[in-house]
Amino acid sequence: MSVLEEEDPCSLVEYEDVLKHETIEGFVKIIQRRFNLKHVTYMCPSFAGRERKDPVLATTYSDEWVRHYKEQDYGMIDPTITIGARSSLPVDIATLPLTSKKARRLFEEVEDAGIGKQGLAIPLRGPTNGLWALMVAMSDDRAPEWELRREELSRELLFVAHQVHHYAFTLYGEPSREIGINILGVRETEALQRSADGATLEEIASAMRVTSGTVKGYLANVRVKLHADNPSHAIAIALRAGLIH
Repeated sequence: MSVLEEEDPCSLVEYEDVLKHETIEGFVKIIQRRFNLKHVTYMCPSFAGRERKDPVLATTYSDEWVRHYKEQDYGMIDPTITIGARSSLPVDIATLPLTSKKARRLFEEVEDAGIGKQGLAIPLRGPTNGLWALMVAMSDDRAPEWELRREELSRELLFVAHQVHHYAFTLYGEPSREIGINILGVRETEALQRSADGATLEEIASAMRVTSGTVKGYLANVRVKLHADNPSHAIAIALRAGLIH
């Protein structure tokens, strides 16, 4: 029997009915309590008008931590997002590679702040093309305890995370303008993807073996083709259309 079933007679298939009487913020708190987690976060940067720096967000983290996370611009380099969101299955956060100094600093601060010792990143897709979100669950379990319950927890959280995402879509989802999948060239797509991943102009140029001016040209073309107001808008449009991930 799951933690959820022990604490509430409501079965998993009735979650959608529960959601009708809860805010998204309230629901992540229910998940936190029923699954005995330290923190739970739902974030979706791909609804219309949103981006990775300003996603639809519901979390049990303190306002202080959320403010610090945003001030440090961690959302652009956090491997929980950059890698977890691209997976097709829940990802154990302990397995994520920390390839940059800023990512290592983030995880050191997570530990110092007592955010949680273990965690899962649960990727969510749909219901429309290019729409993606992420639920992150953090736990204070010791490694042996975590090993025993991680698999079952992954299955159960995957179910309830999709229920939360579906509900969020009813609140924030808007039909996107149809965009052809081949509207961008290969190099334009690569430059935009790297920009969405948080790379600087110089880093993109180095990785693509071109000049910074050429990268600027690629990104300018992208904005024109996608009718975007600015670089962040171009990324948001491309994410919703499934041109990048």
